[in-house]
Amino acid sequence: MWMTLIGLIPGLTSLASGIVSTVFNAKVQITQAKIGGDRDVAVKLVQAAAQQEHEDTAKLGIIAGNTLLTVLLVLFAIPLVAFEWKVIVWDKLLAWGSTDPITGQVADWGNTIIYFLFGAPTVMGLGKMWFARKTS
Repeated sequence: MWMTLIGLIPGLTSLASGIVSTVFNAKVQITQAKIGGDRDVAVKLVQAAAQQEHEDTAKLGIIAGNTLLTVLLVLFAIPLVAFEWKVIVWDKLLAWGSTDPITGQVADWGNTIIYFLFGAPTVMGLGKMWFARKTS
């Protein structure tokens, strides 16, 4: 309903389309500069990143729709957040101590939780690996 009403305003849809197109082209240029590749590959990487963001949004929407999953997510995140705050505030800012790094399976689980919440840097990493490879 709202989209129909917004579509009735002259020039608004073309303005929105122009903004989206400009943002997409800027992302492509930034990606192209980061990976040092051609435009077609950069477009594919930006499209893949957008698809991944859409999937992450859907995944978080499922979690937000279920109280038990939301509680589990918060309970998994609390220790990691507390550790980061301790390291940053207590150790670095106030310089009152030092904390040993997390190692072993606990570090692996921490990485898994962080990648699940915020996404793993896979698309850009794959693009950089592709263009950094040695071709001989």
